[in-house]
Amino acid sequence: MFDFLHLYFYFYNKKDMLLKEIQLTNLLSSGQKKTLMSAINESLAINDEVVSATESVYSKFKDEFKKLQFQYLNGEQNDIKFKTITVDTSFGKERIKIFFRCFNILNDRSSQYYEEKYSLGDAETIVELKEIYINAEFLSGTLKTSIKPLIQHELEHLFQVIRGKKLNSYGLGQKGVDAYNKAYRILKSNTQDSKLFYVSYVIYTLSESETDAFVNQLYQELSSAGIRDAIQTLKNSNAYNYYLNSKKLLKIIKNNREAYEDVITSFGFEYESFLKTFSKLNRRYIIKIGKVLSRFNEENQPDEVLLNNLNEKLTKI
Repeated sequence: MFDFLHLYFYFYNKKDMLLKEIQLTNLLSSGQKKTLMSAINESLAINDEVVSATESVYSKFKDEFKKLQFQYLNGEQNDIKFKTITVDTSFGKERIKIFFRCFNILNDRSSQYYEEKYSLGDAETIVELKEIYINAEFLSGTLKTSIKPLIQHELEHLFQVIRGKKLNSYGLGQKGVDAYNKAYRILKSNTQDSKLFYVSYVIYTLSESETDAFVNQLYQELSSAGIRDAIQTLKNSNAYNYYLNSKKLLKIIKNNREAYEDVITSFGFEYESFLKTFSKLNRRYIIKIGKVLSRFNEENQPDEVLLNNLNEKLTKI
């Protein structure tokens, strides 16, 4: 994927150039340099305030979990047994509450049952209340999968709202918001109508709020995995696969106008404007991913051998 590799090198080299300029100049105070660095990092797809809040929330969560004593869930029981950890954080003056529902599973044999029954590993944000609910799964007292990426994903949603960003309008105002909400409901309904599913998938996954949230999640996934496992982590990530899948679906829709035009119209879009809008958003997605890779490499400061290995693998994606 040449365009992906090109974007990766562009943002990596661009940031390197900016860093050198900052280091060489004596015209800025330390405070001004810090502000400028924050702006550069934000331009690389990830906001430092969200990263800082994620670290704080995760640290508080770990501290509180150590105090918990609760029963195991074992076998197919109908009763819900979990303990809740509540953590506070803020963006400016806006207070946010995060509720972790902690389920402790006895063994892998019963794990799948509870994952499906209680949506373990999922999260929900109630924007109006500025509350986040995360279902955390523990296996015999040990966190089964990292929830740090999920924390950053949900915090990014609230950060955008608090900063006054108009979400999921696609430049169409309320009509775009209605289309997003409709697509979300359809995806949740597990519809068997493939055309309806394809259009809904494109609308939902390419909304700016979802793109930005999944890109934030990718950043934490890469940070947890480290430079040696970066490529596999990228290939397994929701962000990268949503980008690839939506790109494929847009091609199918473009090549089958007669089959999809009425479906697209039912969401309030004209066929041509739909393709133009979401092709542009798909391109935005891969640019965001390229920026995250750039920041990830800069922060990890990999040695030359590891960096060359990473770049070689990128050319094969």
